[in-house]
Amino acid sequence: MKVTGKTLAALSGALVFCIAATLLLTFAGRETPGEEQEATYFFTNYTSPDMLLAAEIENQSGSVVIALIDGTAHIAGDWDAGADTGRIQDFFQQAYRLPLAGLVEGATASDGQFGLTEPQATVLLQDIEGGGALFDIGALAPDGEHYYTCLTGDARVFLMDRSYAELFLEDVGYYYDLSLYPPLEDEQAQMLQAVTVRRAGETAYRLEQVGTSENGTVCYYSLTEPFYLPVGTEQFESEILAPLRAITGTSLVAEPEDLDRYGVGTDAPTLTLEYTDGTSVTLRIGAAADGMTYVLSESTGMLVTVPTAELAFLEDTPAEVVGHTLLSLNVNSIETIALDGHTYQVSGSASELTVTVDGAEMPLETFQEDVMAPLNEISIQDGDTGDLLTGDPILTAEIQLRYASEPLLLEFYAADSRGCVVSLDGTAAFWCDRVAIDPLVTSAA
Repeated sequence: MKVTGKTLAALSGALVFCIAATLLLTFAGRETPGEEQEATYFFTNYTSPDMLLAAEIENQSGSVVIALIDGTAHIAGDWDAGADTGRIQDFFQQAYRLPLAGLVEGATASDGQFGLTEPQATVLLQDIEGGGALFDIGALAPDGEHYYTCLTGDARVFLMDRSYAELFLEDVGYYYDLSLYPPLEDEQAQMLQAVTVRRAGETAYRLEQVGTSENGTVCYYSLTEPFYLPVGTEQFESEILAPLRAITGTSLVAEPEDLDRYGVGTDAPTLTLEYTDGTSVTLRIGAAADGMTYVLSESTGMLVTVPTAELAFLEDTPAEVVGHTLLSLNVNSIETIALDGHTYQVSGSASELTVTVDGAEMPLETFQEDVMAPLNEISIQDGDTGDLLTGDPILTAEIQLRYASEPLLLEFYAADSRGCVVSLDGTAAFWCDRVAIDPLVTSAA
């Protein structure tokens, strides 16, 4: 979680005033019969990770304060982002015991060859009793297996195994939770009110939550831009929710000064998520390189890399958003369907549905076979529809869904002997094969 307010003040204050001398560099000796005494130096040598409270790390990637309090991870730094609990727990699992490989005899930390006059990292560790260690990580030793290190202000130079030293040389962004928005699992997904994708300064498509099932467990979404068109729940789950759940940052770009360099300037394509509580998140989608794409969160200013493959759905056209199928309707969601003046009305519960056509009862099976099935089997394609909405439509369908406040108006115009243009509320939207609507034309007749 993000450290703020009183917690941040107390934690930062404790770290600032933690004095390296309060935890003296220890010398542990152990003797085994028949062996010479072996000595090991430690920066920390606690009995368990729970003894460590917090760490402040400053290196070439920036600075960060991390803490683990009663199992809860906290973080404070340059970005308004939460803590990655798993990575911070792993850090304390390793940092509570920092053995040193040995003392470099005759060396002094003021000698520039060891890299301690301009250290690669400075680390402050604090334990639960107020003690701590303040030390620097210098250059890589010639053997390639150790780094030079010293207690800050101490002249002695030690060797630290690189597996420990690299804990403190890690990009500090590693310890942030690089999720770009709240999770969209289970009940949390129902909080998603709208998804908007903008490209080249225009809305490519917008989806909005338009209703819920009677028990509130299923949310229904519709395209509302560039036109109104319901999206099947399975289609929305697989093509929108699943990709949204997969998007997360893999690495943090420290202090980006020129956003245009990463393609995330103000004219970048955007993805905006809106929630039922009135909050929203907007991401700018930037340049791609080596399988990764730069993504900037406008609300936090955090710039991360995201696998390009996870963002592919942002290039979808409206036809691709709905799966190249015009409609995916469930009979239980239908209130009325009007086909060229003949009105089909569905009433009752899921287990006892009744259907009438122009007031006369008709078998449910006949309605599903003659009306519902043909409606759900109309394949659509993108294409230039031009000014092809001429003459009278060969079929008009007006559909009122139980969960929606406004009806859907579909009109089909003959473009030639084989193709039709599909109009949604007066807007030419897609192409479809004329043969696909022939069964509906027959039903309407």
